Amino acid sequence: MKQRIYVQFIFSLLVITGICGQNTCLSGVHFIQNQNDVDAIILNYPNCEIIEGDIFIWGDESGENITNLDGFLNIKEIRGFLQLRSNPEINDLYGLSNIENIGGRLYIQGNDQLTNLEGLNNVKNIGSIVFIGQNDVLETLAGLDAVESINGRLIIRNNDLLTDISSLKNIDPNSIQSEVANDDDLTIINNMSLSECSVENLCAFFGIQGRTNKINNNNLGCLNEEEIKNGCLSSSEYLNVGKVSIFPNPSYTHLMVSADNQFDHVSILNTYGMTVKEVINTNQDQQLNIDVSDLNSGIYFVLVSSGNSKIWKKMVKK
Repeated sequence: MKQRIYVQFIFSLLVITGICGQNTCLSGVHFIQNQNDVDAIILNYPNCEIIEGDIFIWGDESGENITNLDGFLNIKEIRGFLQLRSNPEINDLYGLSNIENIGGRLYIQGNDQLTNLEGLNNVKNIGSIVFIGQNDVLETLAGLDAVESINGRLIIRNNDLLTDISSLKNIDPNSIQSEVANDDDLTIINNMSLSECSVENLCAFFGIQGRTNKINNNNLGCLNEEEIKNGCLSSSEYLNVGKVSIFPNPSYTHLMVSADNQFDHVSILNTYGMTVKEVINTNQDQQLNIDVSDLNSGIYFVLVSSGNSKIWKKMVKK
């Protein structure tokens, strides 16, 4: 009897400490405020791949600053919020490089040494607001290239040196939507060096009925919605498919999609963000002739896809 009780005690202890192989940990709200807190995650939960709760990585006022996030290297998913705030010595996010999904909000705010967001390269889905603000030396959003949906507001504000937001290019514009009725869905303000905001999916966002935005006090070229849309109409993007062109534009009965390289398929969306036509490029050619005679007159957005790369083009149907 004593031996059985002892065996049960040891088994329970293994489960509690995580050595038994469970892959989830840390439910509830957790504040990570110094390097010891970061390191303790992989030490105390060596088998954990999924964090159940919210993680707030906040600088410690005592001066014991976080220098790296390597304690998160085993983590593939955070089901709650992830917030990095006021960390003066973190200069990269590579400790987060295995995270694929963030179930709640993503806040990156007041991190004085971050010049880019490399390390978030595997994140595909974010479940709520994305806020990137007050990062003094942030120059580019490189690292967000794999994000496909955010299911909340997108806020980029007060990043004085930010010049490049092209890594937002794969986000579904339909997923940029506030959870609160009176809040703007898209905010890009007070980024004094930002003059190039003409990312095609953001231009597609502007065509979705009912969506609101606040865009001002950036640099010339990104001062308002009209400047961004004008930039989209005049720019050419190069991804895996190379340069893409559509013609004739305006179109009447047929639309030709032409690219430097092969592409997988073409989707045509209306201004409500609904897919009205999708054509598979079965022969993997560099050109595809699409019958658009059944479409009503108006403005549409043409999405050309090859693997994870996407290019948006604006089409007028007569």
